[in-house]
Amino acid sequence: MHMKKRRLFRIIAAVCLVLGILGLLFAVRAEKNAAPDETVRRLELDTGGKNRSLAYDEEKDLLIVGTHEGIVTAFRDGETVWQNAEAAGAHAALVLGASGETLYSGNEGMHIYGYRLADGEIFLDINVQRLVADIAVSPDESRIAVVTNTGQSKSNLLVYDAAGELLFNTAYKSTTLRQVAYSPDGASLLTGNKKGELRRVTEEGEELALYKTGYDILSLRDYDGQILCVCSDGSYHLLTEDFTCLRTVRINNDINASITGGAMDPATGTVFVGSEQGYLFANSAEDLPVYRETFSSRITDYLPVGDELWFTTITNGLYSLSVPAILHTEKGSSVWTVMRAASYALCGAGLVFLILGIEWLRKRVGRLLFRVWRNRMAYVFLLPTFVLLYFFAYRGIFVALTRAFTNWSKTNYHQADISFVGLDNFKTMLTDSYFRVGIKNLAILMVVNILKAVTVPLLIAWLIYNIKSDKSKFAHRFLFVFPIVIPGVINVMIWQKIYDPSTGLLNNLLGIMGMQSWQRVWLGDPKTALASIMFAGFPFVAALPMLIYYGALGNIGEEIIESALIDGAGRHKIFWKIQLPLIWPQVSLVVTLVFISTMQDYYTIYIMTAGGPGISTYVPALELYMNIAQFGKYGYASALGITLTLCTLAVLGLSRLLRKKEAE
Repeated sequence: MHMKKRRLFRIIAAVCLVLGILGLLFAVRAEKNAAPDETVRRLELDTGGKNRSLAYDEEKDLLIVGTHEGIVTAFRDGETVWQNAEAAGAHAALVLGASGETLYSGNEGMHIYGYRLADGEIFLDINVQRLVADIAVSPDESRIAVVTNTGQSKSNLLVYDAAGELLFNTAYKSTTLRQVAYSPDGASLLTGNKKGELRRVTEEGEELALYKTGYDILSLRDYDGQILCVCSDGSYHLLTEDFTCLRTVRINNDINASITGGAMDPATGTVFVGSEQGYLFANSAEDLPVYRETFSSRITDYLPVGDELWFTTITNGLYSLSVPAILHTEKGSSVWTVMRAASYALCGAGLVFLILGIEWLRKRVGRLLFRVWRNRMAYVFLLPTFVLLYFFAYRGIFVALTRAFTNWSKTNYHQADISFVGLDNFKTMLTDSYFRVGIKNLAILMVVNILKAVTVPLLIAWLIYNIKSDKSKFAHRFLFVFPIVIPGVINVMIWQKIYDPSTGLLNNLLGIMGMQSWQRVWLGDPKTALASIMFAGFPFVAALPMLIYYGALGNIGEEIIESALIDGAGRHKIFWKIQLPLIWPQVSLVVTLVFISTMQDYYTIYIMTAGGPGISTYVPALELYMNIAQFGKYGYASALGITLTLCTLAVLGLSRLLRKKEAE
């Protein structure tokens, strides 16, 4: 009966696993095929510069693009209709006149330009004498509203008539205005500022209504009575004309992209938000994420046209995104998500039945689960420790392992800025003169530090061990160990003062002894700097190695020493022939600890010489620190850290292998 049950379980397991795997493959393939081939297409239009702003006249089928270089170009069916390059600065905003015959530009060259749509000729040129941030044109084209910035938190709201005469000038001394728009009836203005305040004001600047978003308003658009505000934190607010909030949500910006603005498709209510790094996010009318893609460079403007969103990037990229396509893809993907979940459940059930159907596997898993259940309280109490270890120890290691192959830096800090660069960081390391000099200095310091840790502390431990009086032993141990309570940084700073060329103990002592020719700028001379660092800590009685050696000598049985003495061996011979071989594991331990600490140590050199003079005392650990703390090259520093870690593990592994062979 049991055999039949196990056979049945195996059959069920096979069926579940096959169905689960096939379901996963089908879901992935179906989802891929469901995506349209041309969700996004690039419009091959040459604007002659870096694209900054867009406008579109539907009746004339005329697309107008303003560039960072002050060029305005009109296109129809991919062909250039006219181009005007007379402007002095970047076209921050393009606004079509309601008449269908004019185009207005807010130019960062401190001008407002009016262009005729027929031929691109300038018919209006207003010198506003300030940096233009945004413009708006009244529905009857009798007024032009301009927001300008003249300094930190100093802005003006200017209103001109159709002939360019200044009508109103409202100064704002405590905030920076970002956006301006006329209400559909032209009776009032909307302004957005850096404080996150959306205001409805008269043309004279009198406040009529206020809505606070909490964050810098980067984009402000009026869609037939619905006002969309996009803020710097990635949130958007959809309001009515009386500032009643209809929708407010923050996009899923888990990559910390720097938001630049956004737009809405009026037909579907889909909201689009762009970023400095070229990411475009889209949320449906239900405020669910439906799209995210990167276009490599800053998205500068957005233009809903029919069932498409046209948008442009700063690097001459102009794109058309099909809104129905991304909404269709999202609806289809929810079906495939359910199918994937069901497939995962089938695979899980298949594994369970497989365990039940194989006797030896069932017994092993059962014993494991029983042990875990029996010791469940131990695991519960250990869980916080493992969680803390992950966040404060292992998480940094995992980050370094992944970011070592990226351009992570203080300028590319957020995930949206970080890109994969392969082995470039490691190639840079191999060609870096700092790293090569550091490896040479590290090898010298490694040999010297190991010699210092093996010789003097071992000698002191042996001398104390051979003292007859227990009180004298205790007193000497205490005196040699007591300096360990002083932080290592203090010792380094003391030696820095000893090497001071004018007031330092060493040069003064040489002067008293009449050896002025020996006086040096010890830490400032490339010939003596590294040697001075190695000599620091004289007479090299490291407390920890000395205690390890002393404990090891004390663990050797007295009968062994007494037998050697009876046989006529002297103290020195006993040390070389008996004691040293018996404490060799402790010597290996000290060498290992010194090796690791020397690989990691940078503060000694940083305090005494900062790697100088020049790079004469540079070491890889110091280079790692400098790239993190001063240069901000985090990806390169991660590559350095991985290299040092691998070198350390390789040497330790080789050492362990050699000890194992010796033991055999």
